[in-house]
Amino acid sequence: MNDETMSGPDEWQDWAEVAADDLADPTFRALVDEIDADQEQWAREYAATLGALRKALRVTQADMAGRLGASQPEVSRIEHRDDVLVSTLRAFVGALGADLELVARFRDGHVVRIDLSDVA
Repeated sequence: MNDETMSGPDEWQDWAEVAADDLADPTFRALVDEIDADQEQWAREYAATLGALRKALRVTQADMAGRLGASQPEVSRIEHRDDVLVSTLRAFVGALGADLELVARFRDGHVVRIDLSDVA
């Protein structure tokens, strides 16, 4: 490679500056807003509840209770709670044969996977 094909740190731009420049364009901003609205709508329409996830995998509450070492009424209560412990969610998803991942998505676009290895 010669000097003309290499770009150095002096030529790099901060991602936030690039994004701000792009978002200053009204046409681009409108497109981004439309995509954001579509994603929010999709998330509302297709958000899976624990019960819907279990049913989609054709697992009954009684089967799920056996997998969790719980009773069927306990499975029902888990599925209908407004607030579920991460450890309970991890066990429930694990009993369906999946791994639970927890991700934090920040407004600036950063995504951080939260390590759940210490959760019982």
